[in-house]
Amino acid sequence: MSQAALRENPYAPPQSPVGERALPPAPDQIATRGQRFANYLIDYAVSMLVGIVLLGGLAVLDPTLLAEGDRLWDELLLGALLTLVYYLPCEALTGRTPAKLITGTRVVDAGGSPASTGQILGRTLTRLVPFEAFSFLGSRSRPVGWHDSWSGTLVVRTRGALPLTDRPLAGAATFPRSAE
Repeated sequence: MSQAALRENPYAPPQSPVGERALPPAPDQIATRGQRFANYLIDYAVSMLVGIVLLGGLAVLDPTLLAEGDRLWDELLLGALLTLVYYLPCEALTGRTPAKLITGTRVVDAGGSPASTGQILGRTLTRLVPFEAFSFLGSRSRPVGWHDSWSGTLVVRTRGALPLTDRPLAGAATFPRSAE
């Protein structure tokens, strides 16, 4: 089929160059500190519930699992595994965790494209660094933690109020103002 025929066919699939990259997110698209904090709290609560369910299931299969022992190393190892089990599949498959679905945010790479599995793995492993959660306390203009900057990812808004413009939307009906 010729290019002219494709341009005239309104039902033709869209044409775009292979490997086209998205534009980097604008500063007003970056998730706010409040959204990031809500993500942290919700993901922490949900991951603890997942951990309780998994640990309860394992304890039913092997009752000696919860026996007394060197608990600190067991808890650190369990926390690291839980972090990997929770964040890696959620963010690698959809770019979102349950908290990001609730707050209307998503993980993307620095260019605005979906983050790669390697970036998500790096992001997840960086969460295991002690005091990483405090990396947001800097005086940066946008909330970026170590797990963002070290992995080359950003968390962007997918919905919510974006800055308004003075221009009406294309095709929007305009109504005359009433005389006052």
